Amino acid sequence: MAAQSVSDGAVSKEIDRIRAVFPTRPLRLKPEESGPGKAILFLLFATLAGVLLGGWMWTFVPDIISDHQLAEKAQPLENAGVRDGHCRTSQAILTTCDMTLYQSTKNNGRIERKISLMFIGSSKTRSVMVVGDPAHPEMMTTDLAIDAVKNRAITVMGIIGLVVVVIFYMINQFIRLLAKLKKLKAMSNQVLTPIDVDLYIKNKIKWIVEERGGSPVTWVVTGKREPFFLSNGRVLAVTAPNGAPFPLDAALTRLDLTDAERTRVKQASKGVVMDVSTEVA
Repeated sequence: MAAQSVSDGAVSKEIDRIRAVFPTRPLRLKPEESGPGKAILFLLFATLAGVLLGGWMWTFVPDIISDHQLAEKAQPLENAGVRDGHCRTSQAILTTCDMTLYQSTKNNGRIERKISLMFIGSSKTRSVMVVGDPAHPEMMTTDLAIDAVKNRAITVMGIIGLVVVVIFYMINQFIRLLAKLKKLKAMSNQVLTPIDVDLYIKNKIKWIVEERGGSPVTWVVTGKREPFFLSNGRVLAVTAPNGAPFPLDAALTRLDLTDAERTRVKQASKGVVMDVSTEVA
């Protein structure tokens, strides 16, 4: 505990030295966060996924419901057959079948119905029989559709669940990005205060930092940038009222500082306090 106290005291003095030479003019941040365009893109993807899901459900769900209702009373229909029937399997798991069913009626009439099936399993050549309720031939189906009705329901529910998860992910990303942009706007062209933060994660695309007593904040940082480490291993950041801790890189390029200001901050961190009025070439 004593070692930690000394370290905290040392970094407190280090932050005080940096604050003493830090510019008191409004500064512009240079984040690598995407602008409102990316937030809108997330929302558009979520909307598109919802529309596609609705259209897809309209294709498969009504047939599953009607086939389930017919299961107990379905019987072979006379003068009925199948045309343009074909099945295909994707990734050796998911099979979809499309076909047109027909039944000839008196006076050379004809009833047709197109159906689409989707179920888990591989497709294979097999004969199918047109079945249904003779009282409602317009709802005709096949013995394959009846036999696979539970499989079809489970398949469709699984895919719907997956798409719903994707939609909620997109909406969550949209909300989080809007919140991040709001914090960036609150800090834009403000007088910023240097602070020290913990660096939890650093990789090629993001840094996750946390201010004392605060919550982790993720920032997009690409390339080979290195954080501005302080003497106790914490990272130099800046903040403003209602803003988030914005971590700085070792070269101090994430702020619109002059070369002289960057030099003063670096020297102050090392314990060398320069005259603020002195410009460094």
